[in-house]
Amino acid sequence: LRLDESGTTYCRAYDDTTFTPVSQGGTDVPTLTDCTVCTKEIKTDSDTPDDPPEGNFVGSSVYDAVRKYAEHEVDVTHLTDKTFYWVYCFSHDSEIPTVNVVTSAQMLRTERKVRTLDTTPPTFTSFECAPTLGREDSITVTLSMNEVGRAYCKVVNRNHSQPSPNAVIAEGFFADVAASTNFTIDVNQITTGLGATGMESLFRKTDYDVYCWAQDGEGYPYYGPNGMADVVACPDNPITTLDLTRPNMRFIMAESISKSQIIITLQVDEGARVWCAAWDIDNDPLIDSTNFESKIKGRESTCMDNKGRQCGTFWVYDLDDLEDTPLDGVATRADYDSADQWKHNQDVDIIVYNLVEEKVHPHIYCYAEDDETDGMGSDPNKMMFDAVANAGPNNVHTIK
Repeated sequence: LRLDESGTTYCRAYDDTTFTPVSQGGTDVPTLTDCTVCTKEIKTDSDTPDDPPEGNFVGSSVYDAVRKYAEHEVDVTHLTDKTFYWVYCFSHDSEIPTVNVVTSAQMLRTERKVRTLDTTPPTFTSFECAPTLGREDSITVTLSMNEVGRAYCKVVNRNHSQPSPNAVIAEGFFADVAASTNFTIDVNQITTGLGATGMESLFRKTDYDVYCWAQDGEGYPYYGPNGMADVVACPDNPITTLDLTRPNMRFIMAESISKSQIIITLQVDEGARVWCAAWDIDNDPLIDSTNFESKIKGRESTCMDNKGRQCGTFWVYDLDDLEDTPLDGVATRADYDSADQWKHNQDVDIIVYNLVEEKVHPHIYCYAEDDETDGMGSDPNKMMFDAVANAGPNNVHTIK
């Protein structure tokens, strides 16, 4: 403010949501000083319960003979960000013994409507990550923020170095959101530097880390937008994409090794349990799509691996088993590398026994189910049986 002589100025701001001045068709008028019934005084004596608890906002200066005015600032504090206020000021000079005060009309001419700034970046009030339901190549990030803004998210391979905010923005996965409202961002690509775009789809049953960054909705003519100082890691990292694919099995060979045993060598392409069963030429099991699993598993008591373990009790492991539950028998690399363990995409020897001597066994079936979704096969993907179509390595009929 500039005064034409030395003086002091008092100012106060009134929230636009509760104060409607006369200039806007309302009835609210501030008073210069405190009084018994005053509730909107600019200068308070702070001696009654209705007085503003934050006290006065005041500034003063001495007349500058060179500049020909007295200039000072009044900082009105204790306000709420991003809020419109009606601001009023009044001044008095430094005359002794009695100061001269501006009139109420002069005070009302200082009326200004001012919006407070937001100079604080947003925060995530909730942050959860999970594989996208029904998809193997996507992770769903569920967020909420403390204010309106835009959030960006990016995935990196597990234990990769933390990306910068610019790297997260450049990935292109974002959402514009309202304050305190849950929203989701589905991330289905990762930067690899390969191919025409440098990005690739996420892979099934793969561990990723998720990072997000946000900025608020402040824009011209205000101060923002305000961006977070750094990216934020998802508390649920690492996130493993879903595996919705049936296990694939490759038949390598089968031969008799005794009068009542046949050894079957096969491979599976992921962590799984396997079962095999054999019927002689006079006992066609009449297997079809409705009974193949129960009939094959029903003969698990005559099925074992070449280490003597009954089918259904041992696992064929893949590298993912190093990272999921240790309840499957693999917790360390040494466990995985043990000669007692079967590995995916390597030969597995299964022995079916108690067979009828000197009889052809044309009905040999093998079946596998993987370890989804908990590493122990609580909701596994299973090989199918289709005698008409869908021939391939995930079809028990094809492997017969």
